[in-house]
Amino acid sequence: MNLGKNMFIPILITMLILSACYSQAEKLKGEAVERMQQAVQSDPNTVHGHLSFSGHFLESSSRMESDWTWYGLLSSADPVLLWEGLRPQGAEKASLLFAEDQMYVHIPELNRKDEYFTVSAPFPATPFALKPYMDAVTAMPKEAFTETVDENGTRTISIRIGENEVETWLNALHKSVIDLPPAVLTVLFPDSGDAHSDWFNDTGWAKDGAFEMVFNDAGVIDTYALKLYTTRFDVEWNQTFSPSNFDSSAFLAPERSKTVPLEDVWAQLKHIMGDMSHSDNETFEPGLFLNDAEYDPERQNIIEVIKKSLEALINRDREQFDAVFRRPAFSQRHDELWNRERKYRFLHIEDLSQKSLQGSVRVSVLYEYMEPGDENATLSGLIFVLNRDDNGSWKIDRID
Repeated sequence: MNLGKNMFIPILITMLILSACYSQAEKLKGEAVERMQQAVQSDPNTVHGHLSFSGHFLESSSRMESDWTWYGLLSSADPVLLWEGLRPQGAEKASLLFAEDQMYVHIPELNRKDEYFTVSAPFPATPFALKPYMDAVTAMPKEAFTETVDENGTRTISIRIGENEVETWLNALHKSVIDLPPAVLTVLFPDSGDAHSDWFNDTGWAKDGAFEMVFNDAGVIDTYALKLYTTRFDVEWNQTFSPSNFDSSAFLAPERSKTVPLEDVWAQLKHIMGDMSHSDNETFEPGLFLNDAEYDPERQNIIEVIKKSLEALINRDREQFDAVFRRPAFSQRHDELWNRERKYRFLHIEDLSQKSLQGSVRVSVLYEYMEPGDENATLSGLIFVLNRDDNGSWKIDRID
């Protein structure tokens, strides 16, 4: 190959530029891994973060959106953390408080106002630590690393998450939540049962995402952000670390009188259900096995409307079912409840004593069901959304 001098110089310049870019990307990756290793070993740390989720937990479920924030102290000695958010978006806030070697869970659909379930569980540091993400950063190709500096002088190392890298980050995200106690997974992944593991596997790349590391004025990475977009869900997560200067007195455990051991709740539920959960299709007994509660007339009206719809599902009485909806079209949107030869057994209606009656009202119902061919009953839940009709009477808008 005979290259003239005029051709050789441009090629040489191009090779030098490519070499410099590759060297810079390699340097950025080395710096990112080193800084994250230091952060993983740092103890203690004050953290605050934010998570937005939009997607489908199950193939047949409607799209769900949720928004969570947390703040606390990550410490090997006395960790405390408050995690709260909207689940689904627009609903009342659910919250998790970790303090004094206890986990306090408040689920609006199940708890009265200011009431918490208590669970004896070790502090789940994994979701708030960086180790799973550090492993993902280490596995990324050098070419994915870039650096930017904005008009304020803030430096950011960005890692592009393309189609070939999305599985690495799905695994990291899965590792960050898999060690959470079951009660927490129930709050974060409603209606998914044990499917949250499959939820991370049965999906793929939708568009490029990124993992970002933002430096503070002292040249230390204090904020990490993940943007992951898949065919099943979108996640945007960020968390900021700061040197420990933390007042844990703000994280006082709830008064004992406002707590209920979750073990007691399960025991009561088992007592209510008896041996019914082990029914086969021949012995499964449909019906209403609901908790009794005394309410004011208006709240009792809401309960009665819901009960009529449940009775209609059990008895397959479409006329009665349609009558409790605010509009005929609203009822027709729930045809899938009638297209299945499903047997229902309704077990529990959410407590309404502290629920606001301003605007629409959301009420959860716990139930079991069996379909032809099932060997065991499946436990699940419905959320009824009610509004007043033109006459001021409570009617159902939809069932989620």
